[in-house]
Amino acid sequence: MSEAAPDLLARIMGARGGGVVDALGALTMDELQDAAAAGARALAEAGARPAEPVLVPIRGRGEDLAALLATLGAGAVAVPVHEGAHADTLSQIAATTGARLTLGPGRRDARVPLQVTSSGGAAPPDRPMLDGAAAVLFTSGSTGAPKGVVIGRDRFSAKLSALDAALRPPRDPAVDPDGAPVTILPLQLVFIFGQWVAFLTLMRGGTLHLADGFDAAAIARRLAEDRVDYLAAVPTMLRRLLAERGGDRPVDILTGGEAVSGPLIKSLLDHWPAARVHSLYGLTETGSCDLFRRDDARDPTAAARDGLGRPGAGVAVRTDPATGELQIRTPYAMLGYLDRPELTAETLADGWVRTGDAAEIAEDGSVRLTGRLKELINRAGNKISPLEIESLFTTHPAVSLALCAGLPDARLGEAIHLLIVPKAGGDISADALLRWAEGRIERFKRPDHIHFATEVPLGRTGKADRAALARLIRDGALGAERRP
Repeated sequence: MSEAAPDLLARIMGARGGGVVDALGALTMDELQDAAAAGARALAEAGARPAEPVLVPIRGRGEDLAALLATLGAGAVAVPVHEGAHADTLSQIAATTGARLTLGPGRRDARVPLQVTSSGGAAPPDRPMLDGAAAVLFTSGSTGAPKGVVIGRDRFSAKLSALDAALRPPRDPAVDPDGAPVTILPLQLVFIFGQWVAFLTLMRGGTLHLADGFDAAAIARRLAEDRVDYLAAVPTMLRRLLAERGGDRPVDILTGGEAVSGPLIKSLLDHWPAARVHSLYGLTETGSCDLFRRDDARDPTAAARDGLGRPGAGVAVRTDPATGELQIRTPYAMLGYLDRPELTAETLADGWVRTGDAAEIAEDGSVRLTGRLKELINRAGNKISPLEIESLFTTHPAVSLALCAGLPDARLGEAIHLLIVPKAGGDISADALLRWAEGRIERFKRPDHIHFATEVPLGRTGKADRAALARLIRDGALGAERRP
């Protein structure tokens, strides 16, 4: 990691041009910077101490970014929380961090974009881990309490510089005279994927379009008709976009958060032949993207290959010989989990971050994901990856989406449940799907129950959520066609 990596706040506050466009209108870069500076002063006046956690409600507006920058400007630590989160979740995060101050949106039309509120409680205790921290990001684990990942300011600033170098496209002066990108971001700013895309765009003096929810038709129309340099979206969103019109304008598609299959990459390049698809793999704990893969239509064989790509600069990977777990060593890793030293030591061991994902590393250094260790289905003693089953059934010509989960079964230990979203006009039955799967997958990996729906359940990040699928099945919210 370069010691000379410029600070992310200084880069954004020094940028010229561009700004943020959201559902309320536009904030120019000058207005965004003024709001951030005013918010920092308001926090100081409210008594914010150095390295004190501050809650930042997120609702998909330009003020969200101003509040995150203001918190950095005050020397505090941002704790982004979604405005629509359950009250219990918000209470738990506030209690975990000890945050007494909230920096939230005011009124844009009254030129008071940010306001500080206080719970009236005492200042939280000093924690050495928060010295030099930029943010505490809470991960959405499927079980147990959320974990507060502490992100170092210097490390995140250096990571943004590394991402800038890795993802900056060749510039055509005739199309892009100032090198300032136009980015569409339908991802939430609570999570690190949305944050780094937003910050990187602003650092370059670009224009960031924050989508108010995910409107596939509106985004597809923009891609077909207007200049868009970057679209950042998770694969589930991209699959929905494939049902809309395509286009021949160049765009760099940034995607990650779940495995990006070869067939999906091919479909994207067929739909947008001038696009480049950047498949990115990383964790909040590793400071975001660690593995990079880029595909475009000029290499027709690339999309047929399966894999996550190769490590970025300064990043090393290995697998655990006993379990096959992928482990990552990176100079951009988290400082640790807030107030959870035992979990920190378990996850960040000897400088290697344990990912919880099973993988294989090829001789050329490329990495292929083989499953999620914690999501493996134990069916009659056989360990089965839901990812493998999903990847197979999404290649069926009548299937749009597939999502797999294991549920307790008195006979098998765990049974394989598969949710299928048929393509528009598709007519497919469970029996037909199982006959089609014969010879394509081992018998013990074939689904025991097949469900049908018009969409897959999504988590707060927009990713397909296997835990949510399991809950729907347990609650009887989905019917099933049982395997004969």
